[in-house]
Amino acid sequence: WPHSKSRRCSGRFWCRKCLKSGDSIDLLLWVKDISDEREAKRIFYQTYGQSDKQHIFTPYASKEIKPPPNAWQENLGQFVEIAHEKIWKEEAVLQNLLRRGIPNDTIKRFKIGMNRVKTIYKAKDLGYLENQEDRDISIFAGIVIPTFEPNGKLIRIKVRRLDCKPSDKIGKYLAVSGSMGGLNLIGNRKAPHVVVVESELDAFAIQNVLQDKALVVAVGSNTKNPDSATDYLIKKKDKLIVIYDNDDAGKVMLDKWVGLYKKTQGVTSPVGKDIGEAFEQGYDVKSWLESLLTT
Repeated sequence: WPHSKSRRCSGRFWCRKCLKSGDSIDLLLWVKDISDEREAKRIFYQTYGQSDKQHIFTPYASKEIKPPPNAWQENLGQFVEIAHEKIWKEEAVLQNLLRRGIPNDTIKRFKIGMNRVKTIYKAKDLGYLENQEDRDISIFAGIVIPTFEPNGKLIRIKVRRLDCKPSDKIGKYLAVSGSMGGLNLIGNRKAPHVVVVESELDAFAIQNVLQDKALVVAVGSNTKNPDSATDYLIKKKDKLIVIYDNDDAGKVMLDKWVGLYKKTQGVTSPVGKDIGEAFEQGYDVKSWLESLLTT
């Protein structure tokens, strides 16, 4: 049944002799004797193209990525400036960022900052009416990661918490309420290639070594879909390299991107769990990345 659709792909089968059944990917696993489901997905998507998986992915509607109010941008822009000034007094934080591939020049370029105390803003002071936002907006303590549009407008703030514990119910990276949705695009949007990673800090480290050779995309979550703007840029690029973490969550992220774009080239960090650990262990990440872009 070639037009029948499953969660993963189009096409289903049933064998009258042995009674096996499933979708097209199950058939590949069986007939081709493939043990890795990700490899079967890759073969299917590369063979049949994007149209066979459009039912899996639809880019976000534009309303999902509306910029925050002007008052939000102005007031929290001041917060970002203060946090950026404070980070230069945090020697231990600066050294940790440097070990993970983020030198002072990158900190300056992207205005990365530091906030030691939980900060609370009234929603009305950030441009929200009573029926739009009826609670205070909190910014947790941690490394402050702002995102600016090419025109200089502040559209998003994330905080990398420093007090994370495995038992926490909230993530290591928290977006400040009101931040524009979508993925974080870092570096040259006109570059011929795109490199995708999960975390913002890893993305900054990659951008630092590649400079204008690739657009770097920080997903922010292993299961997050690209927004419409990111989808548009990715489709225009020559290469799409997805660097996924060496864990189960990383494999989930790779599966998603392979399902979205048939040109996805999935790789893991050569050493350690992620790119940050590769930098920490002294691996030549720059040469490795450049070889991926040229081969």
